Amino acid sequence: MRKGTGKYGRQRCVACLAALIACVALCAPQGVAARANSAPMYWEGVTGAGTQVLTDTCPVLVERERLVFSVPDFPLTEVAQPSAYAACVSAAYTLYNPKDYTVNVRLAFPFGVVPPYYEFEHAFADGGYSVTVDGQEVQAVLRHTYAYGEFSTQTDTARLQDDYEIDAFYAPDTTVTAYEYTFENIVDGNKRDYAPYASFYIAPCEDRTRVAASQCNGFSTQKEGVKVGAFVQNGQTATVYAIGQPLAAPPQWTVYRNGGEKEKIDGNAALTSVRTCSFEAFALQNYDPDGEVSAVDWYNAVVESARLHSDVGGYARFDLAPTNNLMRWYDYTLSLAALSRCEHVVTAPLYPLIDGGYNPFKYVYTYLLSPAKGWHSFGALDIRVQTPYYMLESDGFDFQADEGGFSLSLQTLPDGELSFTLCASQQPQAVRRKESRWWVVGIVLCIGVLLAAAGGFGVLGYAIYRAAKDSRR
Repeated sequence: MRKGTGKYGRQRCVACLAALIACVALCAPQGVAARANSAPMYWEGVTGAGTQVLTDTCPVLVERERLVFSVPDFPLTEVAQPSAYAACVSAAYTLYNPKDYTVNVRLAFPFGVVPPYYEFEHAFADGGYSVTVDGQEVQAVLRHTYAYGEFSTQTDTARLQDDYEIDAFYAPDTTVTAYEYTFENIVDGNKRDYAPYASFYIAPCEDRTRVAASQCNGFSTQKEGVKVGAFVQNGQTATVYAIGQPLAAPPQWTVYRNGGEKEKIDGNAALTSVRTCSFEAFALQNYDPDGEVSAVDWYNAVVESARLHSDVGGYARFDLAPTNNLMRWYDYTLSLAALSRCEHVVTAPLYPLIDGGYNPFKYVYTYLLSPAKGWHSFGALDIRVQTPYYMLESDGFDFQADEGGFSLSLQTLPDGELSFTLCASQQPQAVRRKESRWWVVGIVLCIGVLLAAAGGFGVLGYAIYRAAKDSRR
């Protein structure tokens, strides 16, 4: 009788243990960590800037600038008809040529990188940009440069080149060797952690070669050299480029069970071809001659992307399709007769930073005033914000509210940059998202269930011990 009791006691304990484990699994919050439906709370904006002076010596004086921000509406994060968006900034310069001869000055007006809440074709759908002198449209050339990080007058203006960028390593006629691969014979493990990953090793190349790769998004620094890789599947292709001297041998790929690169699996990368081309052809491989970007600007953007993203070990990352990372400029020349004045106006749309952590949203507008220091002399500055909305912050600028907006007059150019925040409410409320509250509740429930489970396991363990002890009697 004792033996039977011990046997069935153990079975009952095991059954209770299984039930408790199932209970823990069912009680654990499902999807606490899965927040795919979370709406974005923050969108970066586009910093505005005034006209840049490209001429080395410019005697032209800015007697006055009137800067007008017209904000009748806010940009929509989900927009069906972006052309309906009407907010813009207009900078009107009163220019004076004090010389007794005609002065020609070359200028560049940066007017936009694609904001993250608009697609390229939407952001520039209906133009909205203009350059005029005394009311007449100025003939301007559309230019593009690679945009990365915060706008800098000195850095970004220097990227405007009339010919291919002269680089110490990359030159149009530099040889590029392309090794093309196709992945095959990879076995699908049909397991949750089974996401085949392939990588290859690059030995230190010193200064004779730079290596790049298409379809690769993994990179790790080794004790010597680097490893580059990607998640792969059968039929997928990848190309490894050696810029400069060819590699001593084609790269050898290794396929792993997952991105951890701990367990090798069956599969290989078959080398399907080896070809050569010039670096110019490599850089322009995705260039559309019928598009708005010139071949020179596209080539220079690709070179600049490599400069900004290259890593140690001779590995370089190129942006071979830089469309969404291009700053658009108008490049033009103004001619001012001796002792004459003109009214020069540039206009562009406004794309603010959007802070969705408040109800209603906050919109932060930033405009660089420092580029105006490139003029020989700068006089008074009048700033006007025409809007039906509230101004919450102005970053040290003492705007005065009046009918239809806010105004500020300065006798000289300030040292800082202009930034102000607009909102549809004077007192927006910080958003406490329900999802965030459920996240906290889920964590508390998990801790509670785990503590209860730990106590239950202790009781069951003791019960199993007693049952086993009884069965031996």
